[in-house]
Amino acid sequence: MTSRDDFAAAPVLPAPVPRRGRMPLFEFFRTLRDNMIATYGEEAYERDIIERKMFGRRRFLVSEPAAIKHVLLDNAANYQKTEITRRILEPGLGRGLITAEGETWRRHRRTMSPAFDHRSIMSYAPIMTAAAEELLADWSRLGADERIDIATAMMEVTLDIISRTMFSSDSDHIVAITGDEATLRAKLKKLFEGER
Repeated sequence: MTSRDDFAAAPVLPAPVPRRGRMPLFEFFRTLRDNMIATYGEEAYERDIIERKMFGRRRFLVSEPAAIKHVLLDNAANYQKTEITRRILEPGLGRGLITAEGETWRRHRRTMSPAFDHRSIMSYAPIMTAAAEELLADWSRLGADERIDIATAMMEVTLDIISRTMFSSDSDHIVAITGDEATLRAKLKKLFEGER
């Protein structure tokens, strides 16, 4: 197994630079379209809870773990999503655990919960580590001038990990069964949304 020390000479990639102060409204919406996290200011990285007003409504950005648990799990019925929130989240996330509410949310959570208990997660660690090591090995064979589409690479390694952990198979085998990668993604989306 590879240790962290083996990658001590790895390059340090630039992290997002939090913005000071508020972003002008037009720039905010243009940035939001491409990368929501890039709209967060410095205080989002420093404070546990931030309150903002937008379109006459109060919005909160919650970063503190106990508060997140309170909102998303312990007291979820008191924190319903607005129609605009669903419209923003559902195209990318579907109608799954993150966007559902009420009985649908409880049903999704009960269905997904066993896959995320401590023992299950511990059993995924070697699979995730192996997938990451394979990805790093592939990248180490690239030439100095070659570029990597990180978003695509992360999506592919995530698909590989899901395939190995949920279906005990590699993603190439599952793609071969389903016919193509787009079909597989659609089937995985339906699976995680709880649709039949």
